[in-house]
Amino acid sequence: MKKGAKILIVSGITLIVLGVTAAIAVPLVVKSIDSPNPPSIDPNKTKVACIGDSITYGHGVWATRNRDSYPALLEKELGTTCQALNYGLNGRTLLNEADRPYSKENFYEVSRSAKADIYIIMLGTNDSKPFNWDKSQNGSLYKSELKAFVSSYKNLDNSPTIYLLQPPKAFPDSKTGTIAFSIDDNVIKNEIRHLVSEVAAELGIVSIDLYGLTESHPEWFPDGVHPNANGNLAIAKQIASVMKKGA
Repeated sequence: MKKGAKILIVSGITLIVLGVTAAIAVPLVVKSIDSPNPPSIDPNKTKVACIGDSITYGHGVWATRNRDSYPALLEKELGTTCQALNYGLNGRTLLNEADRPYSKENFYEVSRSAKADIYIIMLGTNDSKPFNWDKSQNGSLYKSELKAFVSSYKNLDNSPTIYLLQPPKAFPDSKTGTIAFSIDDNVIKNEIRHLVSEVAAELGIVSIDLYGLTESHPEWFPDGVHPNANGNLAIAKQIASVMKKGA
């Protein structure tokens, strides 16, 4: 490195600035992946709002999420008359007592005010973390709060259609045998996915089983939790297939 070089760290990006006298225009504002801007709405299209955590956001395809997240791919599957709105937020939970509840974020109100024609909701993967699931009252609180959360969209005055997604499988690392981010797949498999199905049945809405879709496909999840482009495409196709059957 040249004498006088400086290293600047801006939002996790390392910039090497060479020379102490050089005037270099470096943009210092880096869009946050934790608090993304809400999507712009096309009033001339059918609005499909996707509510969820980092799986919805597209954490596994961060660099190309505008193209390869499941909402972006779903939009292609549904055709040019539809717009998929990505309201995914990294790390968020369904449980209000958990560490990062979605309902306490600005996106919650923004997504409701969008008055989308269709809402696709998936929250639960981060709730499976032991320090969050311990607050679920053996799942009963998760179920009651999920029901209230979904109803807050279902009961909007434009009477949108709601689809509730069972979260995909989480895979352990082949070397360590542990799942990244403290996710507990046993909780997802044996509790959350069934509670999601129960809530959907009680509210008279459709539940889509992404766990069954993904459980034999670890290759779709490079870090064990977040789907890659192929995994997102499979998820998008599954959702679109169910939606088209109900059309």
